[in-house]
Amino acid sequence: MTTGDGTQNPPPFRDASIERDLGLPVKICTGCRAPNLPASQYCYRCGVKLPDTVALPGPQRAGFWRRFGAYVIDNIFITIGTTIIFTVVFSIVFAIFPEIADRYLISGSAWDTILAASELQMTWFELAVYGLGFLIDLAYWTGTIGWKGRSVGKIMLGLKVVRVDGSRIGYPRAFLRYWGYMLCWFTFGLGFLAIAWSKEKRGLHDLLCDSIVVRV
Repeated sequence: MTTGDGTQNPPPFRDASIERDLGLPVKICTGCRAPNLPASQYCYRCGVKLPDTVALPGPQRAGFWRRFGAYVIDNIFITIGTTIIFTVVFSIVFAIFPEIADRYLISGSAWDTILAASELQMTWFELAVYGLGFLIDLAYWTGTIGWKGRSVGKIMLGLKVVRVDGSRIGYPRAFLRYWGYMLCWFTFGLGFLAIAWSKEKRGLHDLLCDSIVVRV
């Protein structure tokens, strides 16, 4: 739609989550609670007629404990997924290289034996195991946060990662955010605790990639 001065207004029938997260006026559907643009008459998602009133909700930034809960859920999910992947990989590798199976299956648990042997000089197989675990972790956080800004834990607890201006974080910043996680651990968790101390509720990893976590 073009206005009298030649500028174009955004189409009224679309998701207004970005506007809501930025604290801009939106119309909230009484049926599905979806945010709509102020010019909308009917909800873009469910078709229910929207109220005439325009809400100014402002961004609701997630606090430390809700984010911590999402992080715990994510790590449970990662652990389950990693265990399944490792089981498949171990089965294939041990079938191809039976001499490796003879070394690591003595105790009946390949992973426990690998950990017990960590004090010895690491073999290519052990390095590959740790490398695979790292790549799974990296792929999970980069993929889920970069795609929709929502990991499994964040979906379950109603959270979303966005940039400070409300736009999508994207894969490059999600990749950088993962390394921010690592940096937070190297600071003995202080980077995470900054979420509780900061008025903006941002951790060190958020500051590194210009992100915030909002409730949706």
